[in-house]
Amino acid sequence: MAQYPPGGFAPPPPGGFAPPPPPMYGSGGQPPKSPKTGLIALIGCASVLVVAVGAVAAGAMLWTSSSSTGPSPVAAGPAVAAPGGTCSKTADCCRKIVQASGGDPAALKSCDNFLQLADTNCSAALEGYKKSATLLQLQCD
Repeated sequence: MAQYPPGGFAPPPPGGFAPPPPPMYGSGGQPPKSPKTGLIALIGCASVLVVAVGAVAAGAMLWTSSSSTGPSPVAAGPAVAAPGGTCSKTADCCRKIVQASGGDPAALKSCDNFLQLADTNCSAALEGYKKSATLLQLQCD
């Protein structure tokens, strides 16, 4: 029966311990970073912004329609942002970005939510979309 040292562990094999395995992914030990990681994150954040603005706009429209005291007039169709206005530009830029990132039909449809808002409510979203468009090498007016 072999005699082990006081710690209870077997002595090292002749020649010492085995060398450690080589590091993965080269000398850094980290996988290479994808140049599109930040771009994908930015597109994801922009999509969340579009959905959030759409939800706020829908909630505001429901709130104003349910809080009116008199009969509501019959609308001929959905309100449309003024051509060339801030919300119209925001919707156009949103569509360009969504189409460049795969053209998801639900995301494209959510871009139309900007057309229901007043121009003063779209300026921050337009600035965000312009920054995203620049990263995608697109141009938004």
